[in-house]
Amino acid sequence: MINILKTGKYNFVLVLIFLLFAIIYSLISIPNHYLYKTNAFDLGVFNNALHSFSRFQVNHTPLAIDGLPKNYFGNHFSPIIFLFVPFYYLFGSYTLLIIQIAAILFGGFGIYKVSELILKNRLYSILIVIQFFSVWAISSALSFDYHDNVLAAMLVPWLFYFHLSKRRNYFMLIFVLILLCRENMAFWMCFVLIGMCFLNNGEKPWRNFKQLLPYMLISGIYFILTLKVILPYFIEENWGDPLTRYSNMGDTIWEKLNFIFFKPQQLFKYLIENPTTEVFYNGLKSEFHFMILVSGGIFLFRFPKFLLMAVPLYFQKLLTNDFGFWGINAHYSIEFVPIISLALIYAALHFKRYAKYLLIFVCISTLGFHIKSLYERQSLHYNQEHNNFLIAEHYQANMNLSDVKKVINEIPKYVSVSASSELTPHLANRKNIYLFPIVKNAEYIVLLKKGTNYYPIGEKDFNLRVKELRSNSNYKITKENKSIVVFKRR
Repeated sequence: MINILKTGKYNFVLVLIFLLFAIIYSLISIPNHYLYKTNAFDLGVFNNALHSFSRFQVNHTPLAIDGLPKNYFGNHFSPIIFLFVPFYYLFGSYTLLIIQIAAILFGGFGIYKVSELILKNRLYSILIVIQFFSVWAISSALSFDYHDNVLAAMLVPWLFYFHLSKRRNYFMLIFVLILLCRENMAFWMCFVLIGMCFLNNGEKPWRNFKQLLPYMLISGIYFILTLKVILPYFIEENWGDPLTRYSNMGDTIWEKLNFIFFKPQQLFKYLIENPTTEVFYNGLKSEFHFMILVSGGIFLFRFPKFLLMAVPLYFQKLLTNDFGFWGINAHYSIEFVPIISLALIYAALHFKRYAKYLLIFVCISTLGFHIKSLYERQSLHYNQEHNNFLIAEHYQANMNLSDVKKVINEIPKYVSVSASSELTPHLANRKNIYLFPIVKNAEYIVLLKKGTNYYPIGEKDFNLRVKELRSNSNYKITKENKSIVVFKRR
């Protein structure tokens, strides 16, 4: 009877934890969209693709800085989006944000199941879940629209669970779903699967290797196939080669591999320091490394099998010449979350005598430094209004919201539109939606007068172009107030 009561108590606590974090995650993501703080890049692009697929049409997103239509799959090959089309009819422009929140909660339950399977202690498993949900990388990802790699990362705990519980059919299903999320996830899976060979699951490493080898081969072949065949096919309109982000390592694949294997000192420098002469990039990488360590990542070094799983993540994030990847902003750290929590599970197993105190300490450390990072961080272009759900500004619009929503609702559904970045995710339910100053054949030009970041042009250039539109005889103003102005082609 006592055991039943304890079980019920832990179940109740677990449900409360999931409800609490579901509310927190919703408070981060949903208000940003409702208050017009999401952007053309990337939610506008995703919503436009979802709209096309819901009508069984090929998507050539018109949302590009150069105005040239580009096939959705030319940027990342992520057919997982097809599974979300039915939900688009229910949730509209909020669909992918809701799915992303649900995926994170699903990943947290996967971590709980893995922990319960390994540690066989409900209290420890609950503490692991709290640590998982508290990692800063989750809130950073939620604050910046929607991205497919978040879904892939949240499926990883289930990959481990079904491997450890020897449920091969479900393992295969999760593996396929991860590959469908994004092509570079296949490369990551090669390292994850190698690390899984050394899990203490009652099997010797060579037996695990024999079982997982086919999946490793599939991952490698799929990655090469998408990189060399599928993506080039869809890059007919020139999305741009993502490998150019790593041009500092060499121009060709072989030069990049040579850099990794034969220039260890430079490799180490790129992983730790700012390799440029621009001093305002200093501290971005060290801030990231610090947050990894205080969130439980220190155990990656105690259990090298998990560090091996993180190797491609470190390389992908830190070897690029794009500083936006380096720090702790956006979705560029989300894949570390399940790996850190899995390493923490094995740390609790290894330090059985002190497991409870260890887990409590890591939970406090993870949550404490996460909250601190909400208020201040080194990472450039951090927008506290978008990320910090603890401040009032997060829930306040930078415009007269009722005026803007009324105008947006009056725009006909199927006409072509050019709009400010923050408006495009809400207006993406049409074939032609352009990011101003691209106009092309737009029948309507809908622009925020305040509360916009003016991207991809500056404020001065934006105001100049609006002035030109006012004097352009081809357009007339149909709506205007303090927050928004609408031009219609005559």
